[in-house]
Amino acid sequence: MIPYLFQSDALTFDGMGYGALTRCVSCEVTQELGSTGVYELNMEILTDDPNFQNITIGKIIVARPNLTDPNQAFVIESISKPIDNVVSIYATHIAQHRAKLIPVAPVSASDLQSAITSINANVLETNPFALHTARASNKNYKTETPRSLRDILGGEEGSLLDIYGGEYIFNNLDIELVKTRGRNNGVQVVYGQNMTSFEMEEEFSFTETITGILPYWYSDGGGLVQGSIQYSDYADLFKYHKTIAKDYTDEFDDKPTVGDLEAIALADVKSLGYPAINTKIAFNQFDEIIKGNVMIMQLGDKVKVINDNYQVNTTARICSMTFNVLADRYDEIQVGQLKQNINQAIKQISDVNASSSLPSANGVGF
Repeated sequence: MIPYLFQSDALTFDGMGYGALTRCVSCEVTQELGSTGVYELNMEILTDDPNFQNITIGKIIVARPNLTDPNQAFVIESISKPIDNVVSIYATHIAQHRAKLIPVAPVSASDLQSAITSINANVLETNPFALHTARASNKNYKTETPRSLRDILGGEEGSLLDIYGGEYIFNNLDIELVKTRGRNNGVQVVYGQNMTSFEMEEEFSFTETITGILPYWYSDGGGLVQGSIQYSDYADLFKYHKTIAKDYTDEFDDKPTVGDLEAIALADVKSLGYPAINTKIAFNQFDEIIKGNVMIMQLGDKVKVINDNYQVNTTARICSMTFNVLADRYDEIQVGQLKQNINQAIKQISDVNASSSLPSANGVGF
């Protein structure tokens, strides 16, 4: 696809804007899973492009971000000086760029749905974004001072991600908070077949991954309800189990059953227990490699990774994708977990026993 340039105040992106950027040398879109919110466009373009004079900070580039999602809008944040008549452009997704420019008055809510409603009602500038979720949680939410919409989404302690966990799906002006992105469609990536390069930053960096959760509920009047340990699908890959006790008292209005506790703990450990193999996988022609399964590959999907040279045979999530806009193909896919995601996952487990040996979570920017 050829990217298009739009005015800085555009809110719909179905037309042609200023027109096509036909003299692009390269154009890539990278998106990462997790609270860091990386969703960016990097472009190199010749200075003799017909629309070059219209390319300025704040203008919008619309490009295809991957093989499944609709075209997305990226706001230009920096433009380099020409070198050999080539200019480098860096742009971030419109939801990430504009959200930091929208202040929100203090809000107070008794649950997640009320928090979303209150945030939308308390923005202090024109807000083009539709923030929503289908999830439910009875945890309270409160901000004491005004904050930017970006910080409220996931920029600091007390953000929506900090309180409720989850992952965001950005679709231009639509922002959806879901528990976990992606699916398991049975896709296999095998070294020597459909994998053209394989790089492990840390060979099986499992040190911070949770393998099991012991759920419990307690109140003075209702006593203790304790479920059995719920294990991740990857627990047996470790030399020893890494199990924590987690308090789910705030998740229930009434005394839960053992089954209720085990169900919520199992859902949590499935989303938090992925092995952090930090594996970068590169492809030459991704559409020919995966064949019929190419259209279902998305950020957050589970894939089977097999590399006999490293004794790797495991399932992990797609945590980063770099899409070549001009060639309509993926140049790089990273499977496993980014370091930031591991820290955020640990942060989501809020009430760990004092005896737990988990490292403390660092604050993670949105």
